[in-house]
Amino acid sequence: MNINEDIKKFRNIVINEKIDDERGVAELANIAQELEEIRDEMIDAMERAQHCLRRLERIPEFRREALSAKSYWFPHIRMAINNEHDYLGSNETIQDTIDAIRGEVGEE
Repeated sequence: MNINEDIKKFRNIVINEKIDDERGVAELANIAQELEEIRDEMIDAMERAQHCLRRLERIPEFRREALSAKSYWFPHIRMAINNEHDYLGSNETIQDTIDAIRGEVGEE
């Protein structure tokens, strides 16, 4: 079997498995809903983390760790949630995944 035959087989699998039945659409909607709930939990957790980092920053012996966290891991996580932040750069976010699913289901 050559690569063209493999591509044709793969294309047929994808076309045949296209989500178009009610059960498939409902499953996509459920996945999108669950991801939205996770996104909201992540946003809440990041707000709590930000509050903790502000408190930690006021303790002189941990100021460096707080500033390091605020400039490294905090923005990385925040940028992975959605594009509603003040940081430079763009990533694929959990919101992008939700939007793609909602577009497939026909919801926006």
